Amino acid sequence: MLLAMMVLLGSCNISNEKFDKNIWGTADGFHLGKRKSMLKDLMKNHLKEGLPYKKIIELLGEPDEGWGNYSKDVVYEIYEDFGLDIDPIGYTLLTLEFDKDSILVRKEVMEIDVKDKNQQ
Repeated sequence: MLLAMMVLLGSCNISNEKFDKNIWGTADGFHLGKRKSMLKDLMKNHLKEGLPYKKIIELLGEPDEGWGNYSKDVVYEIYEDFGLDIDPIGYTLLTLEFDKDSILVRKEVMEIDVKDKNQQ
């Protein structure tokens, strides 16, 4: 029982992994890798308002496509929640907003619940 508690407590640190540019870049539309577990470190220590667009692309790679109606600028998919189904029921997105000079002015993590839209 003690071993089970240690494993459980040890797994709580999964969301505190250090951001790694190479691991972030391995994500594709079907496998998002460890993006969610690196998000906290990315937001706190690497993704600073005031960075130019070019530096963001060097850090995170090209943005994910297909999310234009959720942000007017740049979107990176962080997590896709399938619940107990094969169809997604939710997403976590990182949205970045830039000013007219292509400088990062706002960063936001968005949670999108798809199941509510499917029930309408």
